[in-house]
Amino acid sequence: MISVEVITDSASREALSDQWLALTEGSFASAFSQPAWYKAWSNAFGANNPVLIAAFENRELVGILPLGISRPTLPNLYLPFVVPYARGDYQPFLVLPNRQAEAMPKLLEAAFSHFRKEGTFLFPSIPSDDPSLPVLRDWLRSKGYPSTEESETAPRMRT
Repeated sequence: MISVEVITDSASREALSDQWLALTEGSFASAFSQPAWYKAWSNAFGANNPVLIAAFENRELVGILPLGISRPTLPNLYLPFVVPYARGDYQPFLVLPNRQAEAMPKLLEAAFSHFRKEGTFLFPSIPSDDPSLPVLRDWLRSKGYPSTEESETAPRMRT
């Protein structure tokens, strides 16, 4: 059975680094998904209310959503976004393969509950073939949340 924790303190985020790193193995986007990237981003640019929404099964990490609040820099505009608190070219969801259908709804429930009235959720740069994307779409639809998607082509080199 999957349980979810909302982790708000830096010591607990740091304690999950090894398991978090393991979730990125094999991903073409691992450079922008690793805990080191999030830590470096936070140190360089700061992060507003950084939170890890972590899904566990038998104390093993099966999925994680690193989220925070982002405020636009446009004058006189107050429209905060709940986003991954570090930015990268690709930001797939970090869930063990074949566990998306079980873990994603629980991660999303906890994230939406935690950030309830903080702002609009924005999940940027999710690859179109990410197996979590259909789960996200179905979950948003099942809750009656309005959503919109944009797509763009961003070529990448294959090795």
